[in-house]
Amino acid sequence: MSGSPFQIEQKQSRGVETLLRHWRALPKWTLLARVALVFLPLACVLLARTVWVYGDARAELDQRLIASQQSVLEQLRHRTVRGLESVVRDVIFLAELAANERPGVSDQQRVELLAQEMTALARSRGTSYDQVRMIDKYGQEIVRIDASGQGPLRVQQKDLQNKSDRYYVKATLAQQSSTIYMSPLDLNVDSGRVSLPFKPMIRMGLKLGFGRTAGEGAVFVNYLGSDITAAVRAVEEPNGSKVWLLNEKGYWLVGPTPELEWRFMFPDQAQQSLASELPQVWQKIKNTTSKLPSSGLVGEGLVSSLDVTPESGLEVQGYRLAAEPGSRWRLVTWMEPAQREQQHHSLWLRYTLNFAWLCALLLLLSTVIAVSWYLWRLSVASLRARDEQIAEIFEGAPNAILATDATGRLVAVNEQATALLGYRRGDLLAQPVASLFVSVRPKHGEEINRKLLDAGGWPKALDGIVQMHQAQGTEVPVVVKVRKIQSDHHAVWVGALRDVSQELAAEHALLESNSLLALANHKLEFVNRELESFSYSVSHDLRSPLRSMGAMSQILIMEHGKNLNDEGLDFLRRIVAAARRMNDLIDDLLSLSRVSMAELDVSEVDLTEMATSIIADLRAREPARQVEVKIQEGLKAQADKGLARIALTNLLGNAWKYTSKKEQAIIEFGCALFDGEPLFFLRDNGAGFDMKNAGKLFQPFQRLHTGAEFPGTGIGLATVNRVFGKHGGRITVEASPERGAEFRFRF
Repeated sequence: MSGSPFQIEQKQSRGVETLLRHWRALPKWTLLARVALVFLPLACVLLARTVWVYGDARAELDQRLIASQQSVLEQLRHRTVRGLESVVRDVIFLAELAANERPGVSDQQRVELLAQEMTALARSRGTSYDQVRMIDKYGQEIVRIDASGQGPLRVQQKDLQNKSDRYYVKATLAQQSSTIYMSPLDLNVDSGRVSLPFKPMIRMGLKLGFGRTAGEGAVFVNYLGSDITAAVRAVEEPNGSKVWLLNEKGYWLVGPTPELEWRFMFPDQAQQSLASELPQVWQKIKNTTSKLPSSGLVGEGLVSSLDVTPESGLEVQGYRLAAEPGSRWRLVTWMEPAQREQQHHSLWLRYTLNFAWLCALLLLLSTVIAVSWYLWRLSVASLRARDEQIAEIFEGAPNAILATDATGRLVAVNEQATALLGYRRGDLLAQPVASLFVSVRPKHGEEINRKLLDAGGWPKALDGIVQMHQAQGTEVPVVVKVRKIQSDHHAVWVGALRDVSQELAAEHALLESNSLLALANHKLEFVNRELESFSYSVSHDLRSPLRSMGAMSQILIMEHGKNLNDEGLDFLRRIVAAARRMNDLIDDLLSLSRVSMAELDVSEVDLTEMATSIIADLRAREPARQVEVKIQEGLKAQADKGLARIALTNLLGNAWKYTSKKEQAIIEFGCALFDGEPLFFLRDNGAGFDMKNAGKLFQPFQRLHTGAEFPGTGIGLATVNRVFGKHGGRITVEASPERGAEFRFRF
């Protein structure tokens, strides 16, 4: 059964208390040393492993950072090359359009048609082209389309300019007709001054090489390099790395701040470049010519670079792109030492946290191992102590103990068995246990032995007294209790033998004593019946003359009192009082006798209700008295109800009587602890008495006050004492003269 919740809670509480008791009993310093012995080597191995793995992870982190940088560079180069290839295709398209033979179309009409196509092309490219134009072989603009806020706008004939002095015009006209010229990425210069705001520009031109216009001019597209710089600026810095675009001399086209960009366009100002600001980084990347990204560590920082050489890989429709010297660009990603250290610090924190968690787990594991080791040693010691204790109990048992195996052969006996049967231990071992019993000795060989073996060799009916053989040839009566003990591998039958020869003798003596006691009880019953008859006779025979004497004396006073003098009347009154006193004395003696002979009928008695009823009767007899009575609620006891009322009536009557001379009489009845024992008490503030006379208080006819002070026979407290004695209880008293008395009692 699971038990009530309260019992379960108690079991859990006891289990917790047991664990705490075991924990407090553990040898703390020994356990700490054992924990350290297990934990420290494991922690050292874990630390070495963590440091080794952290080194690999740090190198792997650098590789991931480099791979992230290189991926960004590859994406930017791919986007740049794609943009340039698109411009090249547009230049080829315009050149072929300008050289297209159109029969029946005048030169002016061809120019108009070309202008329309250029405008449409510029509009389709949005804000990517600043200008699209066609010039003749002398550098004079024939058609020019400018970008504006309202879209592509064709420049009027009167505003067309001669551009023969421009370097890109000269270079284009000097090229082969199959080569597309590309200028460096620089800022637009107007009238010898850099245009503001900055307008990065790449100019691409193609000399007309076929048709009627062969060798007669060229087409140009001014490609806004802001597309390239914006793409570089738009890249999210990978892991805190900075992405820059440099020219081949190390000047920033896209740099850390706008103030550091395009410094090479202003010869009269401070020439700030990567070479001057970060010379170690520039030395690392300036000689890189591979088409693949290169990376490395510089001053604990991490740099990756990639050349974006426009002519590399750009050959479209049979045309080759030829870039102006100085058009080589470099894409660079740079992670400062602080940023790289921050990445490594995050990694270090993660490994430190993991190491701390693993150390905590190792500490817990070491504690479990140490405690388990201690508990194992404790269990081994406990098992050894238990085995020794069992051996001591086995040998020191007050009864003889025999143990048999499944075949009924004795395998163990204790000293009491050898003392009881008179055999030596070696003589008993390996004997069949059945051979020691007189009443079950085998008579038919194998059949009886087989039946005995069913119970491990012990007799099947050992519920009474059996006789066993002793070495001296005598027999001893014993009581046998057999129990089977089953283990994992075998079973053992253990029998406890108790010599009952003395008990049988004591039983015989007890039977004789019981016979004598029965005879004595019979005589006592006869005496009690005689005493009861005598009490009745005394009550009847004494009451009749007392009543006659009292009645006649009363008649003399009433009818012949006038003929008597005062002395005669006084004598008669004394006779009447003595008769009444004698009658009360007979009543009290009979009450005392009935208490002694009464049979107890114990039940729960409400003492509060009983005391309240008795006080009510006393108040009814003397309504003029003012007595403060305090009765505690809920007073109950296991007692005979009739005898309890007799005791309380006497005690409360005495308290009422002995407080009659007090103006402020107080009577209190309740229950309290006295020296740790709960007792009922009844106290008053009446006449009290001297405690040196307390020994006579509960004896019959012994009074501590004269009849003139307080009436009474001296039987009441003797009756009370007998009531509590009959219940197996007791009553005591504490008092002092004129301060009252306190009775303490229990049933």
